[in-house]
Amino acid sequence: MNQAFRYHLIRFQPDAETEEFAVIGVVVYSPTTHELAYRLIESDQYQRVHDFFSPIDARLLPATVEMMTAELKRVQKLLPEVPHPARLYEELVREREDIVRFAPAGSMSGKTAQACADELFQRYIKRHAVVVA
Repeated sequence: MNQAFRYHLIRFQPDAETEEFAVIGVVVYSPTTHELAYRLIESDQYQRVHDFFSPIDARLLPATVEMMTAELKRVQKLLPEVPHPARLYEELVREREDIVRFAPAGSMSGKTAQACADELFQRYIKRHAVVVA
């Protein structure tokens, strides 16, 4: 059975002045079950991002992905334990001035948060077209 999910694209924005960014991942949250899933860019796609932001320190993107992975795992683990899980999710994706920013919220329906994260990752990061029958 399908349920509603909220999602945010994860943006890598190393230069705040130009406001250019590359989408490096997606995070999906279920307001009903408080399930959180995510997918982040894979190392075989780092070169595309490096080329876009050239010249950029080659260590910056891997370090950013590592930091985001740790933060997303931490929030994923805490969600079932906190009294107000939606507030924790909102804190994760809130607007801030940082190298990582979250796009405005989107919504979709699906069976699981991970299935939605995988679908969105294919669409926005792997850039596979969605075919509508």
